[in-house]
Amino acid sequence: MISKISNFKQKQLLPYLLLMPALVLLSALIIYPIIRGIQISFFKSTIVDPYGSFKFAGFSQYLKALSLTNATFWGSLWHSIVWTILSVVFSFLIGLGLAILLNGNIKGRGILRALILIPWVIPSIVAAAQWKVMFASFGFINNFLHFLKIVSDPVLFLANPKLALFSVAVVNIWRSYPFMTVVLLAGLQSIPDELYEAGYVDGTTVWQKFWHITMPLLRPVSMISLMLLSIWSFNNFDLVFLITSGGPVGSTEVLPTYVYLEAFKRLNPGYAAAIATIMLVFLTLIIYLFMRVYRRNVEI
Repeated sequence: MISKISNFKQKQLLPYLLLMPALVLLSALIIYPIIRGIQISFFKSTIVDPYGSFKFAGFSQYLKALSLTNATFWGSLWHSIVWTILSVVFSFLIGLGLAILLNGNIKGRGILRALILIPWVIPSIVAAAQWKVMFASFGFINNFLHFLKIVSDPVLFLANPKLALFSVAVVNIWRSYPFMTVVLLAGLQSIPDELYEAGYVDGTTVWQKFWHITMPLLRPVSMISLMLLSIWSFNNFDLVFLITSGGPVGSTEVLPTYVYLEAFKRLNPGYAAAIATIMLVFLTLIIYLFMRVYRRNVEI
């Protein structure tokens, strides 16, 4: 009897023991840096002398960031929101259109699926370099617009403060739509054909099938993919930094580049950590809202 109880306890502990290495690695690479970053946000220090000038600052750095007179922080937050909304909405719409196209019986479907993934697998630094050349006054985009007689003079996409953020968002959309396409295509392929056949018998139109069959059944996978892409876009640092470095005149300064600027250019890691912690809270709120909507859709 005792041996049976012992074997039962061992079987119960085995899954946790197998998960232990992954949990330790997760704690070392993710959980500890988050805790450490929150801790640093309550202290004033410099990168040159991080411990010698370690002074407790309380919530002063949070108050400094959230002050209504801090135009740089609020401008960066607004740019991050606009950048995220543009990236997510257009990536979703393009991905949905391509997923519907690839879900049909078209020639060369396998090749098209492979080609669509190219923007997703290209390294960020390569993509940024390519798009910087394309956006240049002598680049492909200006030449194409001039060929179509849409513009007579070159458009300074990355040098114009009114166009720079939207131009960089185009690059992020180009990189993100393959993810949406793959995820939504998987969702479309999981919808039973019997539902469409029943709709055909009932005389439903193509639009009615899309709105009353496809979209409701795609809702759960759409919510998860939208949440993930929102987090990735809001946290995106490399594309903005590689293409514009936050310029011109701060018009593309998003929160991740602002954190980098404060930590490594102005040598103020405590304030940078406070901004990063505010970002963490903001993203946690976004995840919470997404999960509430997701659960409501699943229950429906």
